[in-house]
Amino acid sequence: MKKIVSLILFVVNFTFGQSLTITPNSTTNSEVLKINKIGIGLDHRTTNNIVGVGTYVNGTFGILQTHTNHPLGFATGNSTVRLMLQTNGNFGVGMTDPQYILDIKDRVRIRTATNTAGIWFSKSTNGIDEGSFFGNINDASAGIWIGNAWRFGVNDAGTVSIASLAGTGTRPVGADASGNLVAISGTVNPAFSVSSSAQNLVLGNGSESQIYLNFENFDITNSFDNSNYYQFTAPSNGVYHFTLNVAWQGNVTGKREIILRNQNTTYLASFFSYPPNNQMFLQNYSVDLNLTAGTSVRVYVSQDSGTNLNIYSAYKTIVYEPIFSGFKIN
Repeated sequence: MKKIVSLILFVVNFTFGQSLTITPNSTTNSEVLKINKIGIGLDHRTTNNIVGVGTYVNGTFGILQTHTNHPLGFATGNSTVRLMLQTNGNFGVGMTDPQYILDIKDRVRIRTATNTAGIWFSKSTNGIDEGSFFGNINDASAGIWIGNAWRFGVNDAGTVSIASLAGTGTRPVGADASGNLVAISGTVNPAFSVSSSAQNLVLGNGSESQIYLNFENFDITNSFDNSNYYQFTAPSNGVYHFTLNVAWQGNVTGKREIILRNQNTTYLASFFSYPPNNQMFLQNYSVDLNLTAGTSVRVYVSQDSGTNLNIYSAYKTIVYEPIFSGFKIN
């Protein structure tokens, strides 16, 4: 009996003093370690017993969990934690401090299988296949599925399709009273009216300068760029009518000229006249231009009065408004 007790004490002392290695036989699927119970199975603790991790089973499923109030991390190769489950349920991929229920660092790839790749957003009822789907329509296009149909799509060539605007050829669109995008029947010709928010432009003697027309009174077809190049671009071939009003500082000497140039500063048309007196001089000019689609029109001015002159903004007073306007004739 004393020999048995001594052997047990030796095994216990050896177990607590050394790492424990279990070496099973090499038979496939042979049991290595088996714990039959409901509740905690394995329990791995820090030496101070503050952090614990292990296994737990109930009558329904098995759980890999922490046994203390600490997050559960996942790593491979004894490396940095790659996945983290916080105690509040937030799950992080590629981070250890997730702030949302699913918090992912870097891009995510969703692969196509039986169905095309994408993400479902459920309704409040969380019914199956209810709500909206954002993802691939096919291998060449992506879009939005809602209301049991694809409502919006764009393909890899950049072509956009909107189901509510179905039809062939060019489709003029606009917004209804609710802000919805709708097709407009018939053809909509471009028309615009612009001026400058600057109080005045100082133009040196013998110089030429573009007028930066950054204030839009209206622009029916969004054909005027009022933020970068300050130019009208013809959306289609045809004849366009343009009107210009420029208010010059009073000076009777020399000529005043309005010049239209394209996006390459190539000359398109011009008009010059001479002030009749030293009063503010309002110069008006109208012209018709036959333009091809994509041709832009910019407004330039020049003067040779012998001194610097101010060009007063059409934006500041209705008397001079607008500086530049136009529309398509045919």
